[in-house]
Amino acid sequence: MKRTTLIVVLIATLLIGCGRRDVTSDPSYGFGSLAGSKWKLKVPIAIERNGIGDVCTDKYAAEFAAGSADLNKFSGGDDPVVGILPSGTVIRVDRLEDRGGSNGGMDVFFSVLSGKHTGETIRSISPEDIILPNTFITPGKSNTKSWAVDPDKLEKP
Repeated sequence: MKRTTLIVVLIATLLIGCGRRDVTSDPSYGFGSLAGSKWKLKVPIAIERNGIGDVCTDKYAAEFAAGSADLNKFSGGDDPVVGILPSGTVIRVDRLEDRGGSNGGMDVFFSVLSGKHTGETIRSISPEDIILPNTFITPGKSNTKSWAVDPDKLEKP
């Protein structure tokens, strides 16, 4: 009986500790200062479709924006590119999600406020594409706990 109880407790602990959770308002993350802020893209961002929805990356966007890549044929690896947010697109930072689990990681969600993809919510699975490094999104690479956008990629509208 004790062994069964121990196993159940261990499994429950693992399951509870491994889920995604919205930490936008959690003061220990300090994301509240960035949530709700609006920004204009200074560089194009590609939207890829993967198993968790639409995600953004700056890896391939410049090629598409310059017309040197075919959006309909380019896959960028495993995930197809389904759209481009061009320079000048206005976005709003919405929320921060902790992925949990042993790999950790953070996702920043933003809404598109202008252009072809207006109304869409995009998940940035590599927040360092638009957010400056900090201890939450790049552990070990930065000692700061503050949140700031990358001024080379975003500016106030």
